[in-house]
Amino acid sequence: PKLDQKIFNRYGLTLNQVTKLCKRLISDAQQKGSAEHYSLSQGHTIDQLRSECKRSLNPSSKTCIIANYYMGSPQNKGIGLPFEMGHFSPIGAYDETTDSILIMDVWWQSADAYWVSVEDLWQAMCTGPNEQWGEGKEQRARKTRGFIVVSTNNQGS
Repeated sequence: PKLDQKIFNRYGLTLNQVTKLCKRLISDAQQKGSAEHYSLSQGHTIDQLRSECKRSLNPSSKTCIIANYYMGSPQNKGIGLPFEMGHFSPIGAYDETTDSILIMDVWWQSADAYWVSVEDLWQAMCTGPNEQWGEGKEQRARKTRGFIVVSTNNQGS
């Protein structure tokens, strides 16, 4: 189905929509690969996020992880940025010693990399889409944020 421009402008994209977009880009580039999303609503856990980071974020991996999280204040289950909205950014690294993730922020108003604890990021991922815009409670209950693992089997660069 075609994306409604008014809905996109107000709410952005969901985790599922961005996953489909990644799959389409892989296909259009004639690559062999996959894009799978993980969220609390599917029963995934914080330990799966840690495990996926350990597996995917190494020099020999052709995998990246895209986090979908709420950027707002920690008391609102966000990661503490001054923006009360959802966001997608790639994860650049995982530090097991401090249990922290490096977010490679891509948004023009912040556009800096920063470290966040896995716990804080997970809480920000567990916040439903667009709660700040008053989306219906029953609609939020069906969706949560999460992360997307994108991989390619391409033997090129």
